[in-house]
Amino acid sequence: MVKRIVRIGVPLLAGNLSMYLYRLADSIMIGRLGVDALAAIAVATVYTAVHEMFIWPTALGTQAIASRRFGREGHREDRAAVREILPQAVWAGAVAGVFALALSTAAGVLVPRFAAASAGDALAYVRISRLAFPAMGIAAGFRGYLAAVHRTRVVMAALVASNIANVALNAVFIFGLGPAPALGVRGAAIGTVAAHLLNALVLGVAVFQHRGAAPVSRRPHPVVVRRILAIGFPVAIQNAFAMAVILTYQWILGAVGAVFQAVTHVLFSTFRINKTLVGGFANGASILVGNALGRQDEDEAQAIVASQQRISGAIGLAVFVFVIAVPQSVAAVFSLTGDSRDLLVSGLRFFAPFFLIEILAYSLEIIFTHNGWGRFVLASEVITNLTGIVAVSAVSVFVLGWGYRGAWAGFACYQLTHALILYAGLRSRRWLQISVEDTHA
Repeated sequence: MVKRIVRIGVPLLAGNLSMYLYRLADSIMIGRLGVDALAAIAVATVYTAVHEMFIWPTALGTQAIASRRFGREGHREDRAAVREILPQAVWAGAVAGVFALALSTAAGVLVPRFAAASAGDALAYVRISRLAFPAMGIAAGFRGYLAAVHRTRVVMAALVASNIANVALNAVFIFGLGPAPALGVRGAAIGTVAAHLLNALVLGVAVFQHRGAAPVSRRPHPVVVRRILAIGFPVAIQNAFAMAVILTYQWILGAVGAVFQAVTHVLFSTFRINKTLVGGFANGASILVGNALGRQDEDEAQAIVASQQRISGAIGLAVFVFVIAVPQSVAAVFSLTGDSRDLLVSGLRFFAPFFLIEILAYSLEIIFTHNGWGRFVLASEVITNLTGIVAVSAVSVFVLGWGYRGAWAGFACYQLTHALILYAGLRSRRWLQISVEDTHA
């Protein structure tokens, strides 16, 4: 079972890893411009991510339906029941992208409230990067379909190509290489927009080059479009809410000092390697779970989840050992020195066990949300985010005067309780009974 997960998951992992590395490269390059620029990118990327959370769940809504049809049709991509999902996924993605673009117009009012010391750069980044939202929505529809029919290498190729382009363009426009002007934080946003456009183009060429035997209608089918969006909606709300909470968390840390915003951004960027590595395999496992549930084989679905848990544990333990062993090397990568370096080393050691606990449950979150049980994960996120990240952190900083240590403790409380709730959901077996569609297109 592990081999099956790895075979499908490795290309997805490669794509996720390239995405992680380009985001890491952004932070490394911006870090060379100073703490204020790093604080600006910390707030701007989280604000942008809040809106992106309404876009990418189109991929998992598409995948949830297409993967079950793919399993039910004997792994035949040319069957009409499978192929008719593709044009509906594109329509759903376009709707999600335009909605996110409209929602992001509030940046001029909201961003300065969260990035008082670096509002100009943060706002400029948001206003440029939001232009890519419609293309991101269409790409999400392509990606969900391709993953569902096991064409994960195409997804990998598109992500890797676009992320390599992103890093290169960011270097050019951030520092002004060659004839290009040095635009700093604004340059990072330009590179990001170009990368998303390239990603959509590569995926679009890949799906439309495929020739299947069964003809399908390219007109929007409201029932299927609504179902794709409905499956993704709880996850969109969950992740948009989580990003809004992180934005609030950055504001709480900003009340202590900009250096704490910057260092905590580096902390989370470092530990994001956990979710990046596990996420690729977990997405592969979620596809196989969808195939198994399409055949109504609950025993196979549970065996797949158990195998994915072993993979998650191995990855989480490896990252834990690395961070505990060489925390100073992480500080050097981000050009942190003196007190900020010591603060980062302290944070890495504090958070290492909590991120290990969180990653053991993260694959369950992926499997649940990618197979239609997003409401359960949403409920857990709302409860644990409000109590841990917001309430505990705010009380610790503003009432008890514990400073950044109290804020860090609040985030750790969230990680522990969210993991426990997800494991309770696994034991309930309710995820095996979820229906992802009530009708065919």
